[in-house]
Amino acid sequence: MAARRVLDKWVMLQHGHLWDPSNATPTGGGETMTGVLHHAVIPFLRHLLPRSNVHIDPERLVALRPEERVIPVLERWLKPGIFERFIDALLEILVENGALARPLAWVTTPSLLRWRLKDDDDLWERAGASAMAVLEGAKSLPGKPPPPDVLVLGHTHVMDWAVQDGRPGVQRLYVNLGTWSARATDAAGPMDAAMPLLRIDADSRQLRAELFDCARRWRPLQRFEVDR
Repeated sequence: MAARRVLDKWVMLQHGHLWDPSNATPTGGGETMTGVLHHAVIPFLRHLLPRSNVHIDPERLVALRPEERVIPVLERWLKPGIFERFIDALLEILVENGALARPLAWVTTPSLLRWRLKDDDDLWERAGASAMAVLEGAKSLPGKPPPPDVLVLGHTHVMDWAVQDGRPGVQRLYVNLGTWSARATDAAGPMDAAMPLLRIDADSRQLRAELFDCARRWRPLQRFEVDR
């Protein structure tokens, strides 16, 4: 976390993983899932025999956000039967690495995994709701820093911008930069190559925040101005 005083405003910057239960602690499962993808799933796909009329791109999984979407993507890529065996092997690896209790692995099915994925897909909305509650003063940031006037997060892989209107003449800003890398969300669609950049500056009278997409010739996306 970083805190910066700009004029009479507090600007808070956090990565955002503390707001995500699967990544808030070393035992939350997120770190294990990343390791399993890179050291088990991707090597498995590289050694898999080609499937007719289906292009399998193992490197696409690196850009997949959220990572848990590997399940529906591989359901598109793998032959019936192989997919079910893959799920069994994946669950066993997660159990062996402490990311999943064995009794849960016994009852986990692809349908249950897809239901869990919906909750992961909603992470950006839940992060936004929590951030707005912080700006409203109804919730505290982890670590209890000063109440922010501008709150900047990442981690959710989805850009977000929201203005909180307080008492008359007072506005506060929430920005989520998503992720600074190309992103995929499905098995075959185009990659999202947006590269967000947030610029915050001020003069003696006003604080300004501007959001740009560097990948598209610095195309402006949003602008926020507030007087001191």
